[in-house]
Amino acid sequence: MEGVFAAQRVLAPGSAVDWRRGSIGRVVDIWLEAPDRDELASRLVAAERHTDRHITWRLS
Repeated sequence: MEGVFAAQRVLAPGSAVDWRRGSIGRVVDIWLEAPDRDELASRLVAAERHTDRHITWRLS
């Protein structure tokens, strides 16, 4: 994906996600780069959409 220079899964599939853990409980880290702020915002939206399509959220 254009602008993504690294991505790392933080939690294993099936792990519980708890907002109270803050950034320690994050699911994935995605590092983006862009030539300017507007393009960075566009790439962030694209990365969020891609992530939403590929992560399945289940309420327990």
